[in-house]
Amino acid sequence: EATARFGPGIIVSSAFIVRRATAVSTKNRLVHNASGPGASSINAAITDDYKVQLDHSRVFQQRLRTQLQRAGAHQQLHLCVADISKAYRRFGMRHTDVPMLGLRCDAARRRSVPYFDGKLLRERAVHAGELLVYFDTRLPFGASSSVSSCVRVTCFVRDLVRELLQAHRSGTGDVCAYIDDFGAFGTLDAVQDGVRSLRDILTRIGCPENAAKLDTPSRTGTFLGLDYDLLALTVSLPAGKKAKYVNHLQSFLARAHTGPIRRSELQSIVGKLVHACGVFAVGTIFYQRLLANLRTHRRQKDITLRRPALDDIRWWLYLLQHTSGTVPLDPAPWKRESEHRIYTDASGWGWGCCYKGQWMQGPWPPAIRQQAYDQKTLSISDLELVALNIALETWGDALAGQRLNLRCDNSASVANVTAQASSIPRRAALLRRLFVIAAMHGIQIRSTYINTKRNEHADALSRNDLTRFFSLPQDYPLQRVRSPRLDAFGLLLDP
Repeated sequence: EATARFGPGIIVSSAFIVRRATAVSTKNRLVHNASGPGASSINAAITDDYKVQLDHSRVFQQRLRTQLQRAGAHQQLHLCVADISKAYRRFGMRHTDVPMLGLRCDAARRRSVPYFDGKLLRERAVHAGELLVYFDTRLPFGASSSVSSCVRVTCFVRDLVRELLQAHRSGTGDVCAYIDDFGAFGTLDAVQDGVRSLRDILTRIGCPENAAKLDTPSRTGTFLGLDYDLLALTVSLPAGKKAKYVNHLQSFLARAHTGPIRRSELQSIVGKLVHACGVFAVGTIFYQRLLANLRTHRRQKDITLRRPALDDIRWWLYLLQHTSGTVPLDPAPWKRESEHRIYTDASGWGWGCCYKGQWMQGPWPPAIRQQAYDQKTLSISDLELVALNIALETWGDALAGQRLNLRCDNSASVANVTAQASSIPRRAALLRRLFVIAAMHGIQIRSTYINTKRNEHADALSRNDLTRFFSLPQDYPLQRVRSPRLDAFGLLLDP
């Protein structure tokens, strides 16, 4: 029947249903197996040069900060989200593409089913085991071009609303789009105007908003699965999601030690970590090895992970277990070079750190001194990373949500912090500790090299030359830190 209707060249593939019991509206979603084997692979024949660029959480937060940086804007910023109802199903397929979207359906038992003969929709009796083929006329889930087809339209709608807000509200409001989700934010008046324009445009183009998710401008809201509080200026990973991520990582880690894991499950893990990076931005580097495994073993169903990749999962598990899931949303941009800087240094005697008049220093314990200078198993670069850890752990609470520039006169340590990685196990362990502490406090880190002559304060402290330290010019009243956090010492002896 299908061949008689469409002629030769039809493609029939299998399909499956994904059920989300917690979904607000569409609980059952039909997915085409468009990447099926051989000639039934629709995706293998699709070429699409459209570069999909979505306003994911990092982009959304960057634009949100722009609004927060406006004078007094943080006192009145509001958020409102909108979701197109059944977005893909609103977009019709080209008539010439319909023959490629055949769906095979085997009747499980004798019954009557809906049947469309091209003109009328009616009922048709089928027998158990009878094969039916249905052809989809809407954008299917599972086809690689469906995303770009939808995004072309939704990004255009987003840009229209941005232009209207710029024209009528002088940039006091903005909107972001992620496939079929929109988030409008700014002053209350701007958000109200933006959402009104957005809903009007969506209705006129036949993509109405999902009424079950209708939202109103508020100081709090959820966009792309993250909770925003624009009064407290925080972003949070919902507690329920955090608990599920912890459980999955624990189970995954236990099984990944004993043998290969399914590629599909690794994809799920990476997806969860990417989502969590919307809160813990410095964690991006700690799923790159997992992503590289997916790309390297594209055709393998089972993947064996090596220890560095498993260590990345441990990093994430530790972070999610030891944090509330809420970090400050700092509106300030990266400061000028002369501001927001922590100075650290390490020497043969010990370590030293200073930040805006606060200072601390101390000698290396005998066991560390022995390894560094008698056994030659520790380098000065290892010691410099310890000093960075001491500074961040000690001042982390006071620096929560800020963007810090760590100044160091050791180029190797600067390179390690910039890359967030090292091939040397001891340094890798110290970096993991440094960035997990930064993630817990929502701190973003940069490290830049400073000549020793310009790092005199920390240099004098690390050499226990307090006479020189107190004789140097000081921009802030001096205050000694009495209880520095020295937990990172342990990693020098047992990484």
